[in-house]
Amino acid sequence: ICFLTSLRHPSIAKDYRAIEMMLRDSLASALADPDPRIRVVVVGHVEPGFPLPDRVAFVRVDLAPPATRNGRLDNESIRKDKGSKLAIAAAYVAMLDADDFVSRRLASFILDAPAGNGWAVNQGYAYSSAQQKLLLLNNFHMKCGTSLIYNTGHVQIPPWNEQNPANSIDTMDMKYIKEMYGSHIMCHKY
Repeated sequence: ICFLTSLRHPSIAKDYRAIEMMLRDSLASALADPDPRIRVVVVGHVEPGFPLPDRVAFVRVDLAPPATRNGRLDNESIRKDKGSKLAIAAAYVAMLDADDFVSRRLASFILDAPAGNGWAVNQGYAYSSAQQKLLLLNNFHMKCGTSLIYNTGHVQIPPWNEQNPANSIDTMDMKYIKEMYGSHIMCHKY
């Protein structure tokens, strides 16, 4: 299994160091399961300012930052940015938001289960670091991006040109990319 996560463009981050610290915690969560088949790919513009653990790879992209309208980030641009970054693959792909945690048993569950189309987490916990509280949520997959696991044999994976990632993105079906990879809410129609 490969967890995929993307980092915001530094120019749109209020506090990029805080984003990196949340990523560090998310990586620790994803790698808490000692199964050596688990990998994490972090996609972003700037490599994190801390050493990445074993089983974590960084893929650098050179994309324009998401657009803003009236000083606010545009949702369509955010989906395009995130979707483009996450359009790479492994046998099973679990999107991992850079500020989320996963169960240390999730990867083993997926790897030991019979092959299928994937999974949606229907019930999960939201964590507030400010309040130091967990909240149990139903319909979790409609509220949290780290809740869907895809069998890549059953979804459209765009071609990826490692020498020129921006060229790869220009050839992708951007509506599909934004809905399938850029939004955990819209991907259900696929």
